[in-house]
Amino acid sequence: MPQGWGGRATDHGQGIIYQRPDATGNAEAIRIMGPTPQYPRGYVRYYNSLGQPLDTFGKQEVEPRHIFLSIMKDQYPHGHGK
Repeated sequence: MPQGWGGRATDHGQGIIYQRPDATGNAEAIRIMGPTPQYPRGYVRYYNSLGQPLDTFGKQEVEPRHIFLSIMKDQYPHGHGK
């Protein structure tokens, strides 16, 4: 995590959010979530300074179905699955 960013539990307590101290909303945040039925190994979602979700290359995501970066090493051991 970037130096100086603080961590806190998500609103529903299912993960943790790291965010720059003076950022608001989803701006400049990294959310790490625990397992769900769809993502049994959990997932990561991160946002730019405007609170827009980013893809694995740091570009603004347009399609919500690709926002989540699943932590599924067993399924995609050599890269990201889409």
